[in-house]
Amino acid sequence: MKFSLTNGKTVALIGDPHLGRKFENGVPLHRRGERERKQLTNFQEQLAQDVDIVVSMGDTFDHPAVSNRVVMDVYNAVEAAAVDRTVIIIAGNHDLPRNLTTIGAFEILEALLDGNPNVMIVRKPTLYRGLAIFPWEWDVSAFAQVEAFPSGEAEVALGHWDLQSFGGDDSHICPTAALKAKFGDDLAIYSGHYHLPGDYEVDGHIVHCTGSMEPYSHAEDPDGSLYVTLTLEELEARDDLHDKCVRVLLAEGEELPSDLDCLALTAKRAAKEDTEVGEITLGDFNWSSILAQKLEPLTPEVRGFIEERLSEVIE
Repeated sequence: MKFSLTNGKTVALIGDPHLGRKFENGVPLHRRGERERKQLTNFQEQLAQDVDIVVSMGDTFDHPAVSNRVVMDVYNAVEAAAVDRTVIIIAGNHDLPRNLTTIGAFEILEALLDGNPNVMIVRKPTLYRGLAIFPWEWDVSAFAQVEAFPSGEAEVALGHWDLQSFGGDDSHICPTAALKAKFGDDLAIYSGHYHLPGDYEVDGHIVHCTGSMEPYSHAEDPDGSLYVTLTLEELEARDDLHDKCVRVLLAEGEELPSDLDCLALTAKRAAKEDTEVGEITLGDFNWSSILAQKLEPLTPEVRGFIEERLSEVIE
C-alpha cells in the first residue's frame, strides 16, 4: 500500500509481517523452514521498495519472544533498507508483552538499531513529517493516545488498531472521530492489525487497512493466492500447487493423498448435505473475556504470571 504526502515524500506501508511464526501444520519434513525463508525474503523486498519512507505497521514479530536468529534477520534487513530510505517500525500488540517490565524481541531490536538516523522505532505516539503515528500500548487506550498527542499538523494517521468490537476490551478500537477532530476532516487513516486488507468504516469514518504482509490462514486469503481449498477431484486436476498451502475437502471414504508436493497439506471432512451450519463471525469468539472470567478468582500476582506466559504463546 503506497501514497504520497503533500511534501512530495512517498510512503509504503507493510502489513503485519509476524516474523518468527512457525509453519509446521501439514508441512512435510523435507520442506520445513521453507515458508519461514519465503516470509523473510518477502519482508526484505517490502522494505526495499522505491519510496522515501517505508513503515512496518505493527506486529513485526509474531510474539514478544522469538529466536535470536529472527531478531538478527530483522535487524539486518532493516539496516540494509535504511541505507536508501527512512524505515519506521510501529509496535504492535504481538510485539509487546502484556507485562510491561518484560524485555522482549522488540526491545532488543530497538537497542540494536539505536543510533541509526534513518530508523524510527515507535513505541509512543509520534509526529513525523505529516505522519501521526500511533503504536499499540497495552496500558493506554487509543482514544487517550489521541487526546495526549503533541500539537502539530498531520495529513495521515498510521496506527495498529482494532477495527471492530469483539465484545471484550474495546480500548484499542481506532478512534476515528477523535483523530478527525484533532487533525481535520481531510486526515487519511491507515491501520495494520486486522489481517484482511480493505477499507473499513469505523464510527462513520473510513480506515484503510493494510492487512497482513501475506496471508497466514485460509480465512485471510479469499483470493487463494497462497491458501487453497479443493475437493479431491479438483486436486487431481491441478499441477500448480508446489507453492500453495492446500486444504483438501474429503468426502466419506476418501483419503488424503500422500505424494502431493506443496507447502502444506491438511484435510477437512466435507459436511453432509443435510447438515446445517449457522453463520459464525469473529465476534462470536472472545478468548480474552473467557480467560478473564476463569482467572478472576485468582490473586493479582497469579493472574499476572499466567497472562504474561500466555501472551508469549498465543495470539
